[in-house]
Amino acid sequence: PIGVCGARGTSFGIKITGKEAVVYDFESKIFVKGLTEDFTEMNDELLLTDGWKVNFGQFEKPSRVTALSAGESANWHLWLEELDAIPAEKAVDAPSLVNFAAINETLSHHNISLMSLVAKNAGSSISFVAFILYVALAVNVGRVFL
Repeated sequence: PIGVCGARGTSFGIKITGKEAVVYDFESKIFVKGLTEDFTEMNDELLLTDGWKVNFGQFEKPSRVTALSAGESANWHLWLEELDAIPAEKAVDAPSLVNFAAINETLSHHNISLMSLVAKNAGSSISFVAFILYVALAVNVGRVFL
């Protein structure tokens, strides 16, 4: 565990490398807190806004805020375009169960990520979104078999 963050909007990213984390804020407000050595939340909260990121390490107070690079912003916009390009009939319907065969077929015909595939129609159900995040993690580490 390195820190705690939460969305007060949408469109953020997190990259964790060892005991370092970077939280990217593309289009939202994100709060970020470090963790103490006993893994409790630090009292101070950093609030990021659109176009900024913070880099911090384990047991550090998040404070190294920098602007997103042009490349980071461009990659975000490319990902949004990729989502818009997904045909509606290939997207997963939120109320139904995930059809892994359909996902595999779609991924083999389009160079897209699993999250891009399901995000098109993900809906607002927290449990569904949590399930999809779990599936995406499991697929990325090869634990879901098609």
